[in-house]
Amino acid sequence: MQPETQLLFLRGAGGDTFEALDLGKRRLRRAGEDEVSRFALLDTFDGEVAARGALLVCSGAGADLMGSAGVTGARLSQPRCRPGYVSEMPAGPVTSWLAGVVSPLRALIAVAEGEVVHRRLDLVDGREKTQVRCTLWTLHGQTGAQVTILRLEALRGYDKAFRKLVEAITQGDMAVDLGPLAASAALRGVDPEEITGAVFDLAPEERIIDTATRFLRAQLAVARRNEPGIIADHDTEFLHDYRVALRRARSVVAIFRDVFDAATREELKRRLGALMAPTGALRDLDVYLIERDTYASLVSADRRRGIEKLFDRLADRREAAQAELAGWLKSPDYRQAMQECVMLLEGPGGLPPGPKAGRSALEYARPLIWKRYRKVQRVAARIDATSPDAAVHDLRIHCKKLRYAVEFFAPLFDGRDIARILKRLKTLQDTLGRFNDYAVQRQALGAFSAELRGNTRDAIEIATSLGALMAVLEIRQAKERARVAARFARFDAPETHRAFEAVCKPGGGAG
Repeated sequence: MQPETQLLFLRGAGGDTFEALDLGKRRLRRAGEDEVSRFALLDTFDGEVAARGALLVCSGAGADLMGSAGVTGARLSQPRCRPGYVSEMPAGPVTSWLAGVVSPLRALIAVAEGEVVHRRLDLVDGREKTQVRCTLWTLHGQTGAQVTILRLEALRGYDKAFRKLVEAITQGDMAVDLGPLAASAALRGVDPEEITGAVFDLAPEERIIDTATRFLRAQLAVARRNEPGIIADHDTEFLHDYRVALRRARSVVAIFRDVFDAATREELKRRLGALMAPTGALRDLDVYLIERDTYASLVSADRRRGIEKLFDRLADRREAAQAELAGWLKSPDYRQAMQECVMLLEGPGGLPPGPKAGRSALEYARPLIWKRYRKVQRVAARIDATSPDAAVHDLRIHCKKLRYAVEFFAPLFDGRDIARILKRLKTLQDTLGRFNDYAVQRQALGAFSAELRGNTRDAIEIATSLGALMAVLEIRQAKERARVAARFARFDAPETHRAFEAVCKPGGGAG
C-alpha cells in the first residue's frame, strides 16, 4: 500500500505560516535552504489545464504539473518547457498528461508570471524522526496574488500523523483550499468563470431587452479578451473565439428583432459586421491550414506534392493576413470602432426598446423557439432530391438560428428537454455543415486554381493536384446531400416534437 499524498492550493499562506503551526509534540522543521526563482504558469487561454484539476508551473527547477486529476502522486515533472503547442514539447510525463487534455488547436501560453519560493519542510516528532515530507511552492504573482501549492507525503507507517497535519492546515483559519481553477484565476487576476466561459446567467422574469443587452455586453467583453492573443498569434483559437462572440451577438440582434427598435437593430448589426469583416480572410486561411494533412490524404500519393506546394503558398498568405489583422486591431480606428459599439450598449437609459422589449425572458423565449422550430420544419419539408444546393443552405441557416435561440434560453428550461433537442439538432446540423463545408471548399479551391499563372512546373503540379482534390470533395458533398432528408426525418421524430412542446407551452418545461 502506497503512503498517502495530498496536494493543497492555498491562498496567501507562505512557508513561515506552516512552521508556526501548533502541532503539539510534533513540529514542522525546515529541510534545506529556500530556492527562489521566476515562474511562469502555463495554460491555454481558456484554462484547459486548470479546469482538469492541475497547474503547470515552469521555473528554474523545471516543469512541474501539480494536481489530482490523474497526476501520479499529485505531481509530474520534466525539464522546463517553452510555451507553445503540446505536440511540439519534448517527450516526458508532463507532455503525456497534457496530450490527453489540451486541444491540439490551443497553445500553452504564460497566463501568469512572478516569483516562486520553493521550500521543503519535514513533520518530525519529539525525537526528530521524520513522519511527513512537505514541499511548498509559494507563487507571488504580478497581480499581487499569493498562492501556495502544498504537497504532503506521509512516510510509511505515519498515515495518522499525515491526516492530523492535513486537518490542522485545512480546518484552521490560516488557509483556504482554493483548488486548481480558483488558484489559477487568482494568479491571473480574473474570475474563474471568465476563464472557462461559464454559461450566461438568465433570470426568467427579467425584461428581455435587459437580458439581451447584458448578453451583447458579455460577448463584446469576450471578443476584447481575445484581442491580445490574435495580435500575438499564439494559436488560431483566439480569432475563432473572437468571431464566435461577435457572431453570437449578431445572431441575438437578428433573432430578437422586436426587442430593439428598428434603427437600433440595424445600427448594431452594422457595427458588429464592421468589426467582424476584417477577420474573414485570416480565419478562412486558418481553416484550410488546420486541415492541411486531411486534404493531402484525400488524393493519391502522386498528387500530394502539388497539395503541399499549394499549402506552402497559403501559409505565406496567412502570415501576411495575420500581420494585416494585427495592425488593424492595434490601430486607433479599430479601438474607436469597438469603443463606439460598447458605448452604444452602455449608454444612459439603455437601448431604445422595440414592441416586445418589456416581456419577460421566459415569456419571450417560448414563442420564439416554437416559431424557429416550425420554420425549420417548413423549410425542410420543401427539400427533396431535386432541390438546389441553395435550399439546403437555407435550411442550414434556419437550423443555426434555432440552435442559437435554444442555447441562449437553455438555462430557463428543464435540462433533459433541452438536451434532447440539442442532441437531435446537432446531428442534423453536422450533416448540413459538412455539405456546406464541401461546397465552400470547392468554391475556394476553384478560386485558388484560377489564380495560378503561367505554365511553370509548380503551377501545373498544383493545378493537377487541385483538380483531383476537388473531384473528391464533389463526391463527398453529393453523399452528404443525399443524407439530408434522412437526417431531418430523424430530427423531426415525435420525441423531438414532444420535447419542443414541453419547452414552449406555457407552464411547461421550465427549470
